Amino acid sequence: MAAQQQRASVSIAVPSGKATESGQKPPPWEVTDTFTPSVSVDTVSALDGPHLVQSFLSGVSQDRVILHKSLTDGFETAVTLADPQAFKAIVTQISAHFAALRATSASISSALATNGFRDASVLVGEIDSSEQKRLDKVLALLEVRMQVVRAQFEGDAELKTKVARISQEIDEISEEINSSMSELRAEAADMDME
Repeated sequence: MAAQQQRASVSIAVPSGKATESGQKPPPWEVTDTFTPSVSVDTVSALDGPHLVQSFLSGVSQDRVILHKSLTDGFETAVTLADPQAFKAIVTQISAHFAALRATSASISSALATNGFRDASVLVGEIDSSEQKRLDKVLALLEVRMQVVRAQFEGDAELKTKVARISQEIDEISEEINSSMSELRAEAADMDME
């Protein structure tokens, strides 16, 4: 895998406010996307077992961290702009990147299985499944938070309960992911010894 490079991300940008050459006012915001995944389906076939696991741990998993931060930052920007459409736009863009990461994870899992690393393959699949559950919960949580902002009634007990419940579910899924990641790291260490 190539040297780790600083990857940009996906964000909501607010244009400077200058009129375009045709005199039209610019949109109040735009999604900028400079995210580049560190590993892709195309690069997986050239890797052996230990490098496949490393690509998953240092590549796919780190890319997910970057995208989750972009999602949270995008939510905060959309709230600041008071524009739920901005949030929907960034969710659409980031979701496409998450889908590509799922495809890469599936490719890594398949390659591990093909190369005789069944346990590592299963762990990658479990982590990927849990990551999808976590993403779904994060999106649900942010949607509820957006409802709170739109309705402007922070004191609503039902919404607060919903936020707390979803947050707890995210924490539980995160614990599962961390446990599986530890197991996968141990598998990688065993691969290096073989």
